[in-house]
Amino acid sequence: IGQGLSVESWPIQETPRKEWLDSVTGGRPAFLERMDGHSCVVNSAALKLAGITKDGPKDPPGGVIDRDANGEPTGMLRENAASLVSRLLPQPTPQQALANLKKAIRHANANGITSVSDIPGLSDLPVYAKLSKEPNQSMRFFLYPTPGSWISAIPIVQAFKGIPSWVEVNGLKAYMDGSLGSH
Repeated sequence: IGQGLSVESWPIQETPRKEWLDSVTGGRPAFLERMDGHSCVVNSAALKLAGITKDGPKDPPGGVIDRDANGEPTGMLRENAASLVSRLLPQPTPQQALANLKKAIRHANANGITSVSDIPGLSDLPVYAKLSKEPNQSMRFFLYPTPGSWISAIPIVQAFKGIPSWVEVNGLKAYMDGSLGSH
């Protein structure tokens, strides 16, 4: 599982393909999200787990499964098509998520970064709440969670706002259209 793919700074700006990942993943499923969060490239093993083949499924509403001239999926999944694989990704436990967040803080601090904005899932807020109670904070977080439902988000965000800390919820993030960055 990886994030941050962007070929725009490469000398040859080709659209990524499953073969790129197949050659280095040893048959293990791989999912690499584009830097803008609007698409991903997956390898053949991930396509197989998700049941994405030449025969189907069709493009989901609001998404595109890139296919070659023969109809074979290339591994590039755009917008809502990415969820065909992302829904299968293992979710970290709250303890793993907190440990990962602390590791990211140490890395950012080592590079002089002491304040960031983040767009976590609404379900990630308890991890940030736990972090806010820890002593010796060295990172200020400005959060813009992505809610599944705006109505259900209101009490969660209101409860979170009552926590005094270096962690603040400053708004909500919604995806309402595509991205030119994902071409």
